[in-house]
Amino acid sequence: MRELRGICKRALEHNLCLGCNKLELPNFVGQEKCNLVKDPRQRCKEILGIQEKIEL
Repeated sequence: MRELRGICKRALEHNLCLGCNKLELPNFVGQEKCNLVKDPRQRCKEILGIQEKIEL
């Protein structure tokens, strides 16, 4: 298996990505941009929004 590069490697290391179907491809080594990876600040806002809805 090849080592991941780019946004895929960083996102997986920082738990910003849970992995996608591309990881199953034998020649996939990562990509520079991904619209599935959330900005950490946006992710925090989403989590807090969910918690606020549950508390109401």
